[in-house]
Amino acid sequence: MDGRTPIDEARPLSGLSDAELRAADAEFLILLSGSDETFAQTVLARSSYRADEVRWGRRFADMFEDGVPGNVSAVDVG
Repeated sequence: MDGRTPIDEARPLSGLSDAELRAADAEFLILLSGSDETFAQTVLARSSYRADEVRWGRRFADMFEDGVPGNVSAVDVG
């Protein structure tokens, strides 16, 4: 599972346009939870995006790089 869930006809946002989300003053809340293995702590992050901040048809870039010499994982921070 890659964490992506498409917005299909079964989802509440299905069929809503940019104009409809703006008119409804929609806001998306993003809550993330992870684990810091070094300190054995849970790490939490949250953010929100208003309808006018949504970028339609875009995707986040993959931050992990494959094929790094030495068979290690690398993170692209640029």
